[in-house]
Amino acid sequence: YLSNLISEKLHENWSPEQISNALLNGKLSFKTIYNWIYIGKLKDISLKNLRHKGKRKKKETRGKFLIGNSITTRPKDVKSRKTFGHWELDTIVSSRGKAKACLATFV
Repeated sequence: YLSNLISEKLHENWSPEQISNALLNGKLSFKTIYNWIYIGKLKDISLKNLRHKGKRKKKETRGKFLIGNSITTRPKDVKSRKTFGHWELDTIVSSRGKAKACLATFV
């Protein structure tokens, strides 16, 4: 019965999230509905029946910090930390709020 109800709503262009929250009051997780689609438990339903056709959210588009050498390729004398002048650094950029914050650490 439950799988028939879910299949019917998916054919009516409901999303698994809508089915889980509005129809089933969260008693069945939307992730479970997606898993049922992936394993074929819901008859005549595939990712093509979903509104977004199983597409993922937009991939990360920010660049990477590629200046310098990787920590795995540094010389052995740097790893021993016995000489001064070898720096390790890391950065974090926040995208929250109107003013973007940046934190940089140098060791």
